[in-house]
Amino acid sequence: MVRAWHAGIDIGGSRVRLVTDYRGPGRRRVEYADMPGSYEELLKLTGELMARATGGELEGTGNEAVSPSPAQTPAAVACGLPGTSDGSRTKFMPPLPWLDDKPLAADLADMLGAPVTLANDGHLTLLAEANEGSAAGRDSAVLVAVGTGIGGAMMLGRKIWRGHHGSGGAWGWLPHAGHADDPRHGQFEQAASGRALDRAAAALTGDPDGGSAARQGRDLVLAAREGNPGALSALHAYATGLGRGIAAIASAIDPEVVLIGGGLSAVMDLLRPVIERTMAEAASPDGRTIPVRAAALGPEGGAVGAWHAARGGTEIWL
Repeated sequence: MVRAWHAGIDIGGSRVRLVTDYRGPGRRRVEYADMPGSYEELLKLTGELMARATGGELEGTGNEAVSPSPAQTPAAVACGLPGTSDGSRTKFMPPLPWLDDKPLAADLADMLGAPVTLANDGHLTLLAEANEGSAAGRDSAVLVAVGTGIGGAMMLGRKIWRGHHGSGGAWGWLPHAGHADDPRHGQFEQAASGRALDRAAAALTGDPDGGSAARQGRDLVLAAREGNPGALSALHAYATGLGRGIAAIASAIDPEVVLIGGGLSAVMDLLRPVIERTMAEAASPDGRTIPVRAAALGPEGGAVGAWHAARGGTEIWL
């Protein structure tokens, strides 16, 4: 009897990740690579990642069909996206404009020989956290995913709320003082995304245009850890802006917990005190009591959630 296996793909703003249980339920494997610059390259790369995850046993990893044997064909694949889709075709991908309006599910299905479903990456990350991370055992939770942009999700009654158009939890579109309207990037995203942290690092060095690795947000965080006063001040200002958005979300939704996902989950030890102080000042009385925690699964959460979605069918969605 052929054992069914599943795969989850996470297409992020800067990387592609893939999770499979091809080797067995307790032997999940993660593969990843930097994001390419075109749709055709993305399809080819996804095929290559699948071949690596299955030990090279899937052949034909270009844009052509893989034509695997039954044992090599996943029962189902789910794919997370940094934007919206209708479940089969991409719609609006803010960090990857070349991915707008593409028949991604059909193209991946043709290549991998398996049914493919598209979903929002924030929704899938919260699904993973609910199954095996910081939201496990909770009835309600909110995820604020901070990476290249700001996205997220909310869980109600242990199900993920997708929204009418599939964009529920798009927290980056919250208003934020001091930022102008932009058709691709909301004000809160402009103020508190990973790119905003990069800009803060660049401004600290006197080059507001940025552009070098030494001026990225990760280096600002490292300098703050080393006690650099300017870096600490810049990080405090950034975390205050992030905290104001989280205060609004916590007050309006009233979940059991707010999770911070994306790349910033690794620096919550620095950000949490400022976020909590800001929430104490800006959130509703109930919102002030809601805990803010780092997502447990880190940057692999979206791919792990896609794997859960491939296994779980439609009953996980609200």
